[in-house]
Amino acid sequence: MDQEIIRKLGVLSEVYTPAYPIEIKELFSGRDSQFRNVFSFIGQKGYHCLIFGDRGVGKTSFSNIVKVVCESDRQVAKISCNSDDTYESMWINVLSKLSIKHEEVKQDIGFNTEPEKTENVILLSNLVSGEDITIPKLLSIFQHLGNPIIILDEFDRLDPDRFNKRLLTDTIKAISDNLPDVTIIIVGVSEDVGSLILEHESIERNIGQIHMPAMSPLEIEAIIKKGEQPLGLKFSQDVVNKIIELSSGYPHFTHALCYYAATSAIYDRSDTIDAVHLSIAIRQTIDNAHESLRNSYRIATLATKQNIFSEVLYAASIVQTDEYGYFQANDLEPILSEILGKDTKVNNFTFHLGKFCIAERGEILRVTGSKNRHRYKFKNPLMRAFIRLKIEAQSSVTQ
Repeated sequence: MDQEIIRKLGVLSEVYTPAYPIEIKELFSGRDSQFRNVFSFIGQKGYHCLIFGDRGVGKTSFSNIVKVVCESDRQVAKISCNSDDTYESMWINVLSKLSIKHEEVKQDIGFNTEPEKTENVILLSNLVSGEDITIPKLLSIFQHLGNPIIILDEFDRLDPDRFNKRLLTDTIKAISDNLPDVTIIIVGVSEDVGSLILEHESIERNIGQIHMPAMSPLEIEAIIKKGEQPLGLKFSQDVVNKIIELSSGYPHFTHALCYYAATSAIYDRSDTIDAVHLSIAIRQTIDNAHESLRNSYRIATLATKQNIFSEVLYAASIVQTDEYGYFQANDLEPILSEILGKDTKVNNFTFHLGKFCIAERGEILRVTGSKNRHRYKFKNPLMRAFIRLKIEAQSSVTQ
């Protein structure tokens, strides 16, 4: 294979990472206001922060870069929580990422020999066991670390039947009161703080909240453009606009479309990524999407006779939502009227929206609010982008 192609493919795997969160600061784009907020909270004594938002908006990549920036002058322990964790096992995991330096002095036999000093690094997890993990014990350990930052990623995965969230809340409060230079950052899928942690009144003033919405078009464009210089490639403006549209604000799909489109252009020895390369990328992104997305879409649009389920679902994927991804049924009226080519009112498709919220159609949507003020949201927000990709692929076939 051509050495230049091999070189570019190697660079490509670093620039666009659809299967893995970003860990290199220079390759991260966007989230300027969220970065300002998180570093403002870190700089305040006794303050901690909670980063929350939908799945797929880039919270793990964001917290990775926070770690990279902060660990230049302090210890940072970043872990991923899981459903097997208990309060004790989570803290053991945290302590395995933190260390203290221990100096040993060895005196050789003889009058004229200088003592030999060696400095060892000891992981804190080696000094404790699960039974030792109590709030007083943690305070006694952290007081020797100066100003560490502890990042608890994927916090929503903790099983409430195994993990004592109330005890963690008490721990955060105790750290705020006694060790104000220690910062805890909690990261998780959620629409609100209350569903991630069990709050009590006295801790509200100690936790800053950072909501991570879907990315703006300008932020998505920055991700796309990030790879042009290192790859020596240029995305045509039409391709840039289409990737922004199809990504729906979710960087996972931006990375996937850019990766597959750039791969196609590299093999073509083309300096420009055009519509042909993007068309290939769309099909590859669909083929490599998570099985749960493909299966949910199949169940939701299954048809034994003519219906408008796929059209209603497509309308739901392109409708303007609030910052938490919700829309109301009447928001779909003008969109469906255009898709179907006729005036379409709410009563023509509320049945379909209702079906999308039950097992028969895969529970692809969830609904909140009272009967006359229902608000809908995709159960998996990444589905919005996946539907757009499916429709785009279908339309390119029929053209």
